[in-house]
Amino acid sequence: MENNIFIRRAFKYSKKILKGAKLGDKVHSIAKPIAQNLDEIFGTEIQSCGGCQKRREKLNNIFSSKLDT
Repeated sequence: MENNIFIRRAFKYSKKILKGAKLGDKVHSIAKPIAQNLDEIFGTEIQSCGGCQKRREKLNNIFSSKLDT
């Protein structure tokens, strides 16, 4: 990994993006590309089902309320 500049830069950039993100946003950033690929491969509509958005909001609300108290 020391010799691969692209991986080091991508890792550094991703840490900057997700630094202030809540847990739901982090899960969403991982799950969305997976859903997109599944939709392309199998011809499904996983990305537009609405479950991801519900999970994202729920995780953000759960952990933000625990941090506020």
